[in-house]
Amino acid sequence: MSDEMMNTKEVARYLGIHEKQVYSLIGQKRIPATRVTGKWVFPRKLIDYHLGKLGVDPAHIEGYANEAYTHLEIGLSVLSNETDVGVATIAVSQLLGLFFIPITSERFDMILDQRTFFQSGVQTLMEVLRSDSFRARVAKLGNYDFRDSGKILYAP
Repeated sequence: MSDEMMNTKEVARYLGIHEKQVYSLIGQKRIPATRVTGKWVFPRKLIDYHLGKLGVDPAHIEGYANEAYTHLEIGLSVLSNETDVGVATIAVSQLLGLFFIPITSERFDMILDQRTFFQSGVQTLMEVLRSDSFRARVAKLGNYDFRDSGKILYAP
């Protein structure tokens, strides 16, 4: 890819985030991107401009060009001073004793057909998700919202 345009992998490396996070930023319209022949491309100057609008100079972010693949790897990079900042879960920040600033929240739904839903394994999972003991255990992780876990949101 040219110095002017980057592909998804290159922009992930450039920003020091995982490729999946790039797709999330595209979906949230928080990163400038264009689809060309079915692939996302990112103008490097617009990425830098976007960071500049936020008052961020990439040269001042230690580890800006580094790439990590897991939340734990990001946390360990911060802990070992290889990088200044990274996007990870609160659970990792608590595990490693790192400061955490929430930047977004995500909701995860499970979609099943009716036949699958009534299988014993799925029903057991639903019971666990609704149980007070499960909720008490995940509450210890901090900032996770399980109030709708095990709830049927739509049934035709």
